[in-house]
Amino acid sequence: MKTFQVSEETDQKETFRLVCERRTWFDCRSQVILSFRLKPNEGYEIQSFRDDFDNDNKVENLDRVVIKDGRVSLSTWRETLETKTKSDFDQGDYLDLFYDQNSGGVKIRNPKIAILHIYPGGHNKALLRQIINQYAPNPEIFEVVPVTIGNFNRARLDGGQALNLDQFDLLYFGIADVYGSNPPHWINDLSAAGESLVRQFHHRGKGIISTHDTLGAGSPCWLKHNHFNNLSDITGITTDTSLGHWRGFREVMLNPNLSVAHPMLTYPYQIPNNFSVLSTHRLYQKVIAGDIFAYSASSQSQSDLYWQSFKNSTFFSYGNLEEMPLEWEGKALINVLYNTYQGGIYTSEVFDLKSEKKGVTTSFDIDLPPLTEGELEIRFGNTLIPDSNWTDWAKVDSGGHYSKKGRFVQYHAKLKSFNLAQSPLLKEIKITTDSLYHSEGTITSIMIRPGKISKWLSFDVGYNLNGGEIRFDLLNGETDEVIIADLRKGQDLSGIDPHLPLKLQARFSSGDSLKTPWLESWQVFYGE
Repeated sequence: MKTFQVSEETDQKETFRLVCERRTWFDCRSQVILSFRLKPNEGYEIQSFRDDFDNDNKVENLDRVVIKDGRVSLSTWRETLETKTKSDFDQGDYLDLFYDQNSGGVKIRNPKIAILHIYPGGHNKALLRQIINQYAPNPEIFEVVPVTIGNFNRARLDGGQALNLDQFDLLYFGIADVYGSNPPHWINDLSAAGESLVRQFHHRGKGIISTHDTLGAGSPCWLKHNHFNNLSDITGITTDTSLGHWRGFREVMLNPNLSVAHPMLTYPYQIPNNFSVLSTHRLYQKVIAGDIFAYSASSQSQSDLYWQSFKNSTFFSYGNLEEMPLEWEGKALINVLYNTYQGGIYTSEVFDLKSEKKGVTTSFDIDLPPLTEGELEIRFGNTLIPDSNWTDWAKVDSGGHYSKKGRFVQYHAKLKSFNLAQSPLLKEIKITTDSLYHSEGTITSIMIRPGKISKWLSFDVGYNLNGGEIRFDLLNGETDEVIIADLRKGQDLSGIDPHLPLKLQARFSSGDSLKTPWLESWQVFYGE
């Protein structure tokens, strides 16, 4: 091995190590092409083509890599799943919704209100249909399917068929005093399975109507409606026997603190401030959420509750007597049927996010007139067809960021209206993945074609694999044909025709979308 002295003076800020054994390599902190003059008996100067990727980069092509902060790394990508046009939305499924081309978005379809009337066995299952026929301005939009509370708890219709909740818009619990629960058993309560069905229905965003003596308790709790009362988070009503003995009333008054413009009080009928009812009484109901619409006119106490609503659940204390209601009692009930819930669900196709790493950001554009709501839920899985291993639906906010729990994603949008004359308008949904590194990429240098050269010498490189891989190739500068594949640091290039122009190429790869290798510098030495 020969060690040569550098005959020219150099800047003291630069440090060099020059070693030669028919090939030469060195390390330096210089950002310029350096030239060294060897002793005259060697007959040539050693020069280099070098790129530190700082400023004046000598790069011909970048493919899925980026130069930043003095190094080359894999570039990042993100997936944006956009549902905006009718064609986009038509890839999914509409339930009681449609795409309105005039409005440019998804709306609630004109109503056909399907009611599952859950009644105590042996009582008047035809009465609700009769009320609708007499008082509804357009009774033909209502479909009423009666089922006993016992069959509902078994998820069956009265004919024995399996119950499909998706076929209904409203659950209506009534009719009869104490909901037909006579001593000594008091059995006409929801079961645990029935309570679960109500919760599933509520989670779909649909409407629940509870009438006289369904929600409430006696003293000392002789009315065994424990599962009905477990639904206080849905109904906004709990029970409190300390409120005193129940008392009856036949005249109700509207809550003067509530806007008379509320659609529950105006559509389709403008409800008067006071109206008569057949017969009713309080049953220790205590409102913990929602709007109180009416209560006893004689006591003027809201604890003598008659009518309350909390989002898509309404309590209406008609049904103490199994008779047709009085006029305004019947018309108020029609308002309840119209305005407890109108809505639908849009379910997207399944999207492939191409990675399980990182998370997603959700955004949606939706117009919400007064007394309407819209919400978005997403779920993740690792199969193209959703199965039991997918996550549960989870509500997300516009602009919110959420961790991914699978390669595939699906969303659904729930639109609700508590005002039949208005509908939300869903115009756009976007789901954007976090930035991830590409799995592979390449960088190619400009052509290395010295004006004067006697021989090619060697190759040097600085890099950090960071769990990935970088492979280097030496290319024919004119044809891009690979001359040497998998070029190594310090490799001898003296056997290459000195008149052949060269290019350097680096091939990056990473099996982890959260990591990237990086290239800090590369250079080729040659002698003039």
